Amino acid sequence: MEQLNSLMRFLKTIQRILKIKDSIAASIFSGVLGTVAMDIPNLLFWRAKRTEALYGHIAGSVYVRPFRTNQRKNFILGQITHHITGAALAIPLTTF
Repeated sequence: MEQLNSLMRFLKTIQRILKIKDSIAASIFSGVLGTVAMDIPNLLFWRAKRTEALYGHIAGSVYVRPFRTNQRKNFILGQITHHITGAALAIPLTTF
């Protein structure tokens, strides 16, 4: 019963988010959602040794040398950069 209540609260939150009238907020939300959707298959391919790096490693290499992106703090910085870029690029795609 508790799981059902939790699911209902989650669905009500999603409904509230989908009723966003502000185009910028909706764009940012869709950009972050899109980058999460990109990261999930990328992680699965990386674990299966089908790709050499995660998107966080690639984005983190903007700030540090590529061999240092394997450190957790640099990977997290890269993930933040990746998500900010995805959210920012979604604004012109969804508002015009």
